[in-house]
Amino acid sequence: MSAAAEAQAVRRLVGRTEYLAAFDAAERALAEHADDPVLEHLAVLCLARAGATDTADERLLRSGLLDRTGDLDDALAEDVLALEARIAKDRSLASPLADRTRLAAHAATLYEAVFERFRRTYTGVNAATMWCVAGDLHRSRRLAGEVLDLLERADDGYWAAATRGEALLLLGDAAGGPVPNE
Repeated sequence: MSAAAEAQAVRRLVGRTEYLAAFDAAERALAEHADDPVLEHLAVLCLARAGATDTADERLLRSGLLDRTGDLDDALAEDVLALEARIAKDRSLASPLADRTRLAAHAATLYEAVFERFRRTYTGVNAATMWCVAGDLHRSRRLAGEVLDLLERADDGYWAAATRGEALLLLGDAAGGPVPNE
């Protein structure tokens, strides 16, 4: 089976939230398609979604994917960089309160860098949320506003609505009305 077909099979398992089965499938596929960046990304993503944050982080660093983002197509490069930020977010949210602000700021910085490079709402709203957790409400609100601006040009759908809702909450507008200028 081709690497693309193997990746699609892994994505189907991920879509059913069968993360450990998906990880096993990615590992089997990598045995045949060593160094395939899509399969490697999916393997790390499965570990992260299964809650194996430290293992996912170690695997991402060991994989070399972060060093290869310049050679990957934009969508995969964004996914790899966002995965690094997601792992940092998971680590910050699981940390003791004494460490949370510092770790949240690190995750926010990673997400914001990806957002600035690709200008997509997923990483923008995650950067805004993590800046809120880190206590930088001004930066959080600025990014949330940028995300809302981008959503004006986006297709409707579940993820756009969820992202819009998260951005509005960060702006203090739980009702979803016009956002007042500060």
